[in-house]
Amino acid sequence: LKNLTYLDVSGNKLTALPKELSKLKKLKTLVANKNLLFDLPEKFKKLKKLKSLDLSENEFETIPKVIFQISDLEILIMNSNRISIIPTEIEELTELMELDLHKNRISVLPSQIEELVELQFFNMKFNMLFSLPPQIGSLEKLRFLDMQSNQLKNIPSEIGRLKNLRKLYLWQNQIEKLPNEIGGLINLSHLYLNTNKITKIPTQIGSLRRLVELSLSGNEIDSLPKEVKLLRALQVLILNRNKIKVLPTEIGNLTNLRDLDISENKLDSLPSEIGKLKRLQTIHLHSNKLDSLPSEIGNWKNIEIFTLNNNRLKEMPVSIKKYKKLRILDLSGNKISDEKKEKIKLWIPKTKVYF
Repeated sequence: LKNLTYLDVSGNKLTALPKELSKLKKLKTLVANKNLLFDLPEKFKKLKKLKSLDLSENEFETIPKVIFQISDLEILIMNSNRISIIPTEIEELTELMELDLHKNRISVLPSQIEELVELQFFNMKFNMLFSLPPQIGSLEKLRFLDMQSNQLKNIPSEIGRLKNLRKLYLWQNQIEKLPNEIGGLINLSHLYLNTNKITKIPTQIGSLRRLVELSLSGNEIDSLPKEVKLLRALQVLILNRNKIKVLPTEIGNLTNLRDLDISENKLDSLPSEIGKLKRLQTIHLHSNKLDSLPSEIGNWKNIEIFTLNNNRLKEMPVSIKKYKKLRILDLSGNKISDEKKEKIKLWIPKTKVYF
C-alpha cells in the first residue's frame, strides 16, 4: 500500500482516521466524506504529497490545524460540517485551487484569505456571512464564487478586481446596493442576484459584455438602465417579482436572448422594439398590468412558451398567426371575449391555449 495514491473511505461511520494513514507517503487524494469524523491525527501532516482532501459531511467544528501543514494541498472540501470559524492559518494553503465550505455555520471570512492567490473555485453558500472582506479582491484567479444564502448586506468594491471570474452567485442575501465596480468583472458569464433587496442596477452593468445569464428576480428594481443594450451575449434574463413599470427600448438590442421572464412586475405596455428578440423561446409576462401588446411580437419565430395570464388584455395581435413553434400560450385571468378566444384558437391551432 505504500505506493497508494488514491484512497476512498467514505460512508463508513468512521469517528477517526487511523494513524497508520500517515505511512502512505505517496497519497495524493483522500476521500473521507460521509463519516463521523471530528478531528485528524497529528501525524496526518506527514502526507506531504496530498493534493485533494474531501472531508465533507462529517462532524468537524473547525478546520483541523494539521491540514495547514500540508502546504501543497490544492483541493479542500469540507462542506456540510459544523464549522463556525475559519482559522487564520488558512493563509498557509497558498497552493489551494478549490475551497468548498458550503453548508456550515461560518459568519466571518478572515482577511488572511488574500493569501490564497491560486484559488479558482470558492463555495461558501448556506453559511451565516454578514459581509465579505475587501481582501476578496486579492483572489484574482477566481473563476467561480458562490455566496448564495448568507446574510450579506454589502458587496465590497474590491470585487471588481476579479477579472477572471466567470460565475458569481449571490442570491438569497440582504444586498441593497451593487458597487459600481461590478463592471470590472469583464469575463463574467453568469450573475445571480435574485431574492435580495436591490433597488437599482448600476449603469456599469453594461461592461459585462460576456454575460450569458442574469437573474435579478425578487428584488425591488423599478427600472433598467439603458446600458443593458450592451449585454449582447445575454441569453437568459430573469426579472420577475420586481417593480418594473417600463422596459427601455434598448431591450431590443438583446438579440441573443432565449429566455425572458418579466412576470410579476407593473408593466402596462411593451416597447415595439421587443419584437427584435427573434431568438426568444420562452417569455413570461404574467401578473403585470398589460392591456395591449405590440404587433411586433409576431416576429418571435422561435417562441415555444408564452405566459400572459393575470393581465388586462382584451385581445391578441393577429401577428401571432406567425407562431409555428408555440406549444403553450397562457391567457387565463384576462378580459378576452369568447369571440376573440375562438379567433385566437384558429390563428394558432397547434398551440395549447389556456383561457
